[in-house]
Amino acid sequence: MGSAGVEDAAAVAAFLERCAPSGDAAYGELKAVLGRLHEPTTRRAARAFLTALRPFCSGGDSLARYGFRIHDLSLHCAHDHQFSDRHDNAISPCHGISIACRPVISNISSFPHRFIRSDSDLTNPMAAAAADVEVESFLATCAASGDAAYGAAKAVLERLQDPASRPDARRLLGAVRRRFAGPAAGEECFRTFHFRIHDVVLDPHLRGFQQRKKLTMMEIPSIFIPEDWSFTFYEGLNRHPDSIFRDKTVAELGCGNGWISIALAEKWSPSKVYGLDINPRAVKIAWINLYLNALDDDGLPIYDGEGKTLLDRVEFYESDLLSYCRDNKIELDRIVGCIPQILNPNPEAMSKIVTENSSEEFLYSLSNYCALQGFVEDQFGLGLIARAVEEGISVIKPMGIMIFNMGGRPGQGVCERLFRRRGFRITKMWQTKIMQAADTDISALVEIEKNSRHRFEFFMDLVGDQPVCARTAWAYMKSGGRISHALSVYSCQLRQPNQVKKIFEFLKDGFHEVSSSLDLSFDDDSVADEKIPFLAYLASFLKDNKYNPCEPPAGCLNFRNLVAGFMKSYHHIPLTPDNVVVFPSRAVAIENALRLFSPALAIVDEHLTRHLPKQWLTSLAIEGKAKDTVTVIEAPRQSDLLIELIRKLKPQVVVTGMAQFEAITSAAFENLLSVTKDVGSRLFIDISEHLELSSLPSSNGVLKYLAGKTLPSHAAILCGLVKNQVYSDLEVAFAISEDAAVYRALSQTIELLEGHTSQISQHYYGCLFHELLAFQIADRHPQQERQPAEVIPQKMIGFSSSAMSTLKEAEFFIPDSKESSVIHMDLDRSFLPVPSAVNASIFESFVRQNITESETDVRSSIQQLVKDSYGFPADGCSEILYGNTCLALFNKLVLCCIQDQGTLLFPLGTNGHYVSAAKFVNANTLTIPTKLVSGFKIEPRVLADTLETVSRPWVYISGPTINPTGFLYSDSDIQELLSVCAKYGARVVIDTSFSGLEFQTDGWSRWNLERCLSAVNCPKPSFSVALLGELSFELTAAGHDYGFLILNDSSLVDTFHSFPSLSRPHSTLKYTFKKLLGLKNQKDEHFSNLIMEQKDTLKSRADHLIKTLESCGWDVAGSHGGISMLAKPTAYIGKTIKVDGFDGKLDGCNIKEAILRSTGLCINSSSWTGIPDHCRFSFALESSEFERAMGCIVRFKELAIALCPDVAVYWLNRGLCHFKRKEWTKVEEDSRRALALDDTLVKGHYLLGCAMLEKEQCALAIKEFNKALDLLNSSNLRDKMAEDIWQVLAKAKYQDWEIHSTKRVWKMQSLKEACENALQEHHFLSGTLAGDGATNEYTDQLKLLSEVFTKATIDDTPTDVGNFDPVTREPLKEHQLVPNLAIKEAVQAYLKNHSWAYKLN
Repeated sequence: MGSAGVEDAAAVAAFLERCAPSGDAAYGELKAVLGRLHEPTTRRAARAFLTALRPFCSGGDSLARYGFRIHDLSLHCAHDHQFSDRHDNAISPCHGISIACRPVISNISSFPHRFIRSDSDLTNPMAAAAADVEVESFLATCAASGDAAYGAAKAVLERLQDPASRPDARRLLGAVRRRFAGPAAGEECFRTFHFRIHDVVLDPHLRGFQQRKKLTMMEIPSIFIPEDWSFTFYEGLNRHPDSIFRDKTVAELGCGNGWISIALAEKWSPSKVYGLDINPRAVKIAWINLYLNALDDDGLPIYDGEGKTLLDRVEFYESDLLSYCRDNKIELDRIVGCIPQILNPNPEAMSKIVTENSSEEFLYSLSNYCALQGFVEDQFGLGLIARAVEEGISVIKPMGIMIFNMGGRPGQGVCERLFRRRGFRITKMWQTKIMQAADTDISALVEIEKNSRHRFEFFMDLVGDQPVCARTAWAYMKSGGRISHALSVYSCQLRQPNQVKKIFEFLKDGFHEVSSSLDLSFDDDSVADEKIPFLAYLASFLKDNKYNPCEPPAGCLNFRNLVAGFMKSYHHIPLTPDNVVVFPSRAVAIENALRLFSPALAIVDEHLTRHLPKQWLTSLAIEGKAKDTVTVIEAPRQSDLLIELIRKLKPQVVVTGMAQFEAITSAAFENLLSVTKDVGSRLFIDISEHLELSSLPSSNGVLKYLAGKTLPSHAAILCGLVKNQVYSDLEVAFAISEDAAVYRALSQTIELLEGHTSQISQHYYGCLFHELLAFQIADRHPQQERQPAEVIPQKMIGFSSSAMSTLKEAEFFIPDSKESSVIHMDLDRSFLPVPSAVNASIFESFVRQNITESETDVRSSIQQLVKDSYGFPADGCSEILYGNTCLALFNKLVLCCIQDQGTLLFPLGTNGHYVSAAKFVNANTLTIPTKLVSGFKIEPRVLADTLETVSRPWVYISGPTINPTGFLYSDSDIQELLSVCAKYGARVVIDTSFSGLEFQTDGWSRWNLERCLSAVNCPKPSFSVALLGELSFELTAAGHDYGFLILNDSSLVDTFHSFPSLSRPHSTLKYTFKKLLGLKNQKDEHFSNLIMEQKDTLKSRADHLIKTLESCGWDVAGSHGGISMLAKPTAYIGKTIKVDGFDGKLDGCNIKEAILRSTGLCINSSSWTGIPDHCRFSFALESSEFERAMGCIVRFKELAIALCPDVAVYWLNRGLCHFKRKEWTKVEEDSRRALALDDTLVKGHYLLGCAMLEKEQCALAIKEFNKALDLLNSSNLRDKMAEDIWQVLAKAKYQDWEIHSTKRVWKMQSLKEACENALQEHHFLSGTLAGDGATNEYTDQLKLLSEVFTKATIDDTPTDVGNFDPVTREPLKEHQLVPNLAIKEAVQAYLKNHSWAYKLN
């Protein structure tokens, strides 16, 4: 023996000597060896020591001598040992420490710390007998039924969950497993005892030591376990790298008996696995299986290399898909699922409540989860998977992965599209074929193929590679053949996960029906990178903005900020939003700019003239001699040729782009600036083709120039945004000017001629700018100081005279100041809540792809709308034109009128923007007089008188609802007007833009224009009717305008098309309004209710506004429809006020400024309405804004009182406000102050009387009411207040009588009691009152006294004698009464002396 062997022997002897005293000593020594095994530097020596120790302590007596033994366990003693693959490589000390070693290993058992069952223990007769008894009892319980077997298993689970009983419960399951070892015995157990426990080999392809561990699993009949599907799924999971699950939070959907969740935790050591299943029994059995595999045969935990057990890593819960995770706010890294498809959906199947007491058949059928899910994928049996995916999006982390096992019957394209259209990138990890069960009925799939073009995919047997359709597969099965289908495992990951999550959060919030139209599948990543962020932004915008935000006509403030930010970040140009004006398109921007300056001669780049009016391009008046005509000369883009042309022609305006080779540097731009300055031309330079919305924009000479120098006042930059990856027809343009006057004029021009630019279009490009700004890295170099612009000589052309006068007189949008926001009651817009149906349609229009032309064609829908609403005949001969706004269409009609050399007739009280727009383009206009008493409606006689004086008249009629007055034209009204117009051959423009919102329709008859037009006698040939309309108001789509114009005159159609720069709605808006029109025309109940709710809201707002205005000294004209009304500030006109920069005498024009400066409320003055001293209030505001507006009206009245305390009517108006609030002390104070200043105020005496009446000072109240009536009578006015005063006077007099009557009754009662006491005292003193009673004399006197007082009471009590003739006593009806002054005087005399008669029923 060598020296090393001698040393080992000595060490072994010493070790055994130290172990011999006791079991505790042995355990301490073994623990020290374990410490050496844990330490890498001593591990090899410690293992060698154990090898040397084995021969000395392997005998049966070593337990008694040394307190431990080392012995072998055979792995092949049985045919199929339970847990042989998990526990045959274990050294099992008292605390169950586990390590890995060779297939045949040594086992160390230590006493007396814990009894561990060993080979010898199995031979213990008593232990074996007890185990057999427990097993037999368990099996006897299970044999009764499947429900009994489940109950027994559930009882075992309760024991497993209790640490005290856990080892015995685990030993019981081990004994049962050994009792039915082998596949045949397992099947017999399943048939007889309704359960089985068997091994699941995780990788059957590996043998020997390399084979993965088995799992021991219990199964019961009520759990569906598709073995082919689940093993294919596990194979797909194995295709992922090991790191994909390690330390991750995972959920398995449809976990069944839990074997995949347990196997996943066993192999990849995730942080947590949540096994989820809707079957409550499956969850219980999964927990049993978890304990079966987490504990050894003696119920001790099996630890992994990280010191954790499967119990630490896996949990099972009853859950409908991901509801458990969603409800408990668990975020997941991975979601896996093997969810079966549903071939025969049964909507009634899930009507039952799922409980663990449900029948086995029902619980087993949950694998087919037959309820339809409401997804388009339902038709392919994939609805449940679709719902799982969408629920997963809400709980998965941004970089999370979903892995699903899917049958390929619907076709690989359908399966993959399920994920791709929801924004996933997918990878097919594994695919195989499995046999279709012979008893599966696929006839439902045959029916689907019969009724659609879709074809399902099956294969003939397992060897066929060519797919066959469901019909062929069905026929093949009927003939005895076998068919198969593909089974694939897909790994899916969201592209742009944060944005996609926002989209689905929006869809969950009441927009589920839109999800069927959702399509986030893109072949081009650049398209996805553009569209998905916009959809996320749009979803957030629609979700957060329940009301249409108020944006300036010059462009949304956020969009202009983004443009300015982009220019600053990427091109170093320090712009502000007040340098940017937004237009619907580049063509509109160019035409509006030319109309603003109205140059006699303009040079325009030949590439930019396509949308200019034909008259401008055909005029030959190059010397500017033609009146009111713009002559446009087309010019080449090359700068040297253009400069030569400018020098020769000396145009007043130049509009041009830049050649590509010249746009790189700023030299060509500087030359253009110089030459246009020299000749006095305005320059508009177009950079549309050179502005790149890119994170790496190429060099741009114009922008490079602006980075170093301020843009001269005679120049402006134009840019049309059309370069998006998704919508070729979605355009927005903007102009940049650093001249405040030009910026302001361009802003006001767009407001007059277009109204505003589509907010949705601005949102789209704003999102692109936002993404670029978010990507941009901050520039560390300081902004270079720009050189100031050169001073431009005065000879430069200014704004046209018509534009100048209009811009000076018209009222324009007032933006918010930095200090406070403006409340807008001056806009032709609705800020009422936007219904979810509208937002759903808008969002759907953008999430859809490949929208067909028929889905955006609104022609037939508009034809039906105008026929149903107005009876207008829009047949096939009619031309229907569409515009971004109704105002844009109207302005093209004005240009047609000018081309026709006509005169446009506006009734007094027309929408101020329409009148100003006509004046801006220098149209001939004339006003038709109207009157307040007729609601500012055109009277036929007055119209005829006006038409007598006009040649080529164009008559503008707003109706049925008149904007802005809110009055209504009836059917007979419009018929009379059309007859007059036909007689004089006038062209009629009927503007229905603000109609469809009539809320006060008593006595109003709906229009039937077809009948009206057919009743017209012998109209002149020039007579025609054009119908102008706006869909947003009537369809509750506030903020999303869609104008239309119906023309029946072919010559007018041709003229209209000669002005091609019309801004038209984008295809997404067409799609939106097509859907909304469909809901309205089909009289959808929900949508009809929304419209009625809007009308009710407007009526309520109108009533509230009328009361507020009247209480504050305004005379209101009234309103029956629409969104606005007129009111006259009677109490304020002529009064001097000084507040916040305003100082002057108030009138109908300047009161707007006074109210705005003092309260922040903006209204339209009489300058806008055209009616002397009448202002316009628009009341379609968001609810909190409306309340603020009402507060501003009251506050202005309070301010007027404070500033003008000597004006009686101010005090009176404030008293009326207190009167409505029933603040009677303040009513008395204010009415006394008013009467002190003016004792002739009827309302003053009335209010004071009401206050006195509330204080029960009836005499004073009666005095004030009488004074009010006397004032009314002396003025010979039959005021509507007279009846109100009579009512309260009667109440006061009756209340006065009642007070006095109560006093008289009390005095009478007191007198009666005094008389009775005196009578009693008299008889007592006279001795006639006996002790036990009264004498007859006393009783008679007492009775007589009572009768006297009773009679007095009856005489003082009024009685209702009925309705009869006072002379004949015959019954009399109210209609039989005739005036009789004598009786009137008698009645008044009677009332004077008998106030009780004033009591009113």
